[in-house]
Amino acid sequence: MTPAQLSEKLWDQAERVAKFLLPKGHQEGREWCAGSVDGEAGKSLKINLGGKKAWSDFASGDSGDLLDLWVLVRNCQLHDAMREAKEFLGLKDDDHHFEAKKKTFSRPTKKGVKKANHCYDYLASRGITRETADQFRVSDAVVWYHDEKPRSGGGGVSIHPQRRTTAGEADQYRTSGR
Repeated sequence: MTPAQLSEKLWDQAERVAKFLLPKGHQEGREWCAGSVDGEAGKSLKINLGGKKAWSDFASGDSGDLLDLWVLVRNCQLHDAMREAKEFLGLKDDDHHFEAKKKTFSRPTKKGVKKANHCYDYLASRGITRETADQFRVSDAVVWYHDEKPRSGGGGVSIHPQRRTTAGEADQYRTSGR
C-alpha cells in the first residue's frame, strides 16, 4: 500500500483519526480544532472533516494530509507512521515498500590483463629461477596494459617489456646518467 492509498483510508475515518491523534481537541462544525501538533487545546490547528481532505496549523504553517499529521504528532518517520496507521485501521502490514531493493552485480571483464605467469618466461631467460621470483613475490605481480602503457598491480615486482632504443637514444641515456 502506498502512502497515498493509506492516506485515503485515513480520510475515510478522519474524525476517529483526529480524536486519536489530538484527544484534547474539539469539533467545531466540520473541523477538528486543536492548539498544535503537540496536542494541546486551542484553535490554530484545524482538520477539515468534510470533503477537502486537508489540515493546517495556522500558527506554524504546517499542513498536509492525515499521514503527514501522523508523522508530526507522533514525531516519527513516514515508515513508522504508516505502520502505526495500518495498525490503527486494522489493516495487515504486509507491504515491503521500505525494504532495500536487491541489487545484482556482475563482475566486469578484464581487458588487457596478463597473469604473472608470463613474466616467469622472461625471468627464466634472464637466469632467474621461479623460487627466487617467489621469494621476491614476483608471483603476485600482474602486468596491466592500458593504452599501450605497461603498469603494475598487486603487491609484487612488475616485469615490463624491454624498451627498444636506437643507438642515438642509448648514447643519450648513457651520457645523461639515466
